[in-house]
Parts: sequence; structure tokens; C-alpha cells
Amino acid sequence: MDIGKFIKQARKEAGLTQEELGIACGWDGGTPQVRIGYYENNKRKISAEDLAKIAKTLKKPISYFYQDAEAHGLISESAALYLAETQTSSTQEMERLTRIITKVEQITQDNQITLTPEQRARVIVAVIETEKTEQEESSAATIKAALRMACF
Repeated sequence: MDIGKFIKQARKEAGLTQEELGIACGWDGGTPQVRIGYYENNKRKISAEDLAKIAKTLKKPISYFYQDAEAHGLISESAALYLAETQTSSTQEMERLTRIITKVEQITQDNQITLTPEQRARVIVAVIETEKTEQEESSAATIKAALRMACF
């Protein structure tokens, strides 16, 4: 089997159409069924981000989709690296994510800021990306800047 067949198999197990899966992944602009169809038929290499969305939506671990896929060139290099990093540092990533979420929650409470789930997610993603770029733990000022950007 290849990665596209794994996506299709998991989608069918979940009882979803290509369009329903695409919309559930947040790709409701344009034609989400075409995007899923490209992935299922291996006409388009899937990015790590897109595969993570599909895996989360279908409630499957990312590794489910990687059975021999890298060997056949069906996933992008960044997706393969993402899998390797996820498998080797998942505990560290979970600790980092927990730390970031805790900081964001504390700052929003201290400053009496109410966020929608989408805003909260944008702040967390912004802080994660900042930490990746700067290679260090985010300060309260960095998190507050991300909060300002998410709210306006």
C-alpha cells in the first residue's frame, strides 16, 4: 500500500467522503474533494502540515500513513523529517506545548483577555514558530505580542 491508499482507507473507515474530509480539515475554499483526491491518488506530495490535519481529523497517528511511503517518494522530505522528529522527541514536544499553553492561559487570565478557540490556536502556533526561529523559550513579551496580533 502507499500513502494515498492509507488516506483513502482511513477516510472510508471514518465514513467520510473526500469533500467531507477536506472540509473537516479546513479546506472548504475551492474544491476540497479535489485536494483529497490528489493525495489519495498520489498526484500531489503531501506536506507535513496537511498530513497532520488529515491524521487528526481521521483520529489516526501520523505513523499510520507512513508505511513505506518515504521509500516510494510519496511524501515530501519535510513530512518525513516531521515524522522522525515526532517519533524521537514527542515527549519533549508535549512538554514544550504544555508549557506554551500554560503561559498563554496565565497571561490571558492575568490581563483579563478572552480569546476564541481560533485566536487561542493562532497565538499558540505563533509562539511555537517564534521559538523554532529564535531557538529559545518565549518570553511573556513575545506571547503578549502574539496575543495582540491574534486579537486584531
